[in-house]
Amino acid sequence: MYYDVHLLPPSAADDPRAALARRAAEDIAHQHDDDPPVVPADVLARVRDAWVRPGEGLRIEDAHGGVTVRLPYWYWGKQAREHAKVLHAVVKELENATGWRGFDPQLDDWFSSRSYKDTVAVLQAVADFQARERMDTPAVDARRAARATDSSARPLFRRRSG
Repeated sequence: MYYDVHLLPPSAADDPRAALARRAAEDIAHQHDDDPPVVPADVLARVRDAWVRPGEGLRIEDAHGGVTVRLPYWYWGKQAREHAKVLHAVVKELENATGWRGFDPQLDDWFSSRSYKDTVAVLQAVADFQARERMDTPAVDARRAARATDSSARPLFRRRSG
């Protein structure tokens, strides 16, 4: 599972969800197989060199005429905050380089208009869900380790009242 941010062309500004749906249908039909990359190669190399670390899961996919930045739901707490800031920095650089805008389907909003704290909230909500469902993921493992070292035991997830 990934937190995806899709860079969309200015023509998608009025209806980004419809643009994503069209894009998916066109991908299935292989209509963009020969499209050139959206991000110039030198910019993509610079961004990857600056931000992408092996083993951390951040991916930048620039293929078939579309760009998607993906961050796995592996992070919780301090790591979630750090990686959310990296995700925002990467998307901002790609937006500046292409003139396209990042759309966040998780929050159904333009990514750059949101705070990194919104991204952290989504990452942590997924980690809470994974803990409740007893899924073994790096985020759940991090929560268990933090709980084991903390003298004041807290549940792995909070129950909502009301």
